[in-house]
Amino acid sequence: MAIPTDLLAQVDALVGEGRFLSRASAVDLALRRLLWDLEEAEMFEAFAEAAKDPQAVAEAVSLVEEASVSGWEAVCLGDGEDLAE
Repeated sequence: MAIPTDLLAQVDALVGEGRFLSRASAVDLALRRLLWDLEEAEMFEAFAEAAKDPQAVAEAVSLVEEASVSGWEAVCLGDGEDLAE
């Protein structure tokens, strides 16, 4: 299947405006964004599935609580500078 001519014309116009170096660079960016979007969608699907699992939720809450405590301990052990300054 060929790329529709109207789509190529739009890309060529963007290349002409200097927004892309070439058709190839525009296609490269578009494909990278598409793949990134697909990977991101899979990640959010995995999070949604994990949210349905009570054990996974409890583990996540525990990790957040531990990180919070560790963060405050690190602040308290800091060099004594006033954080409000």
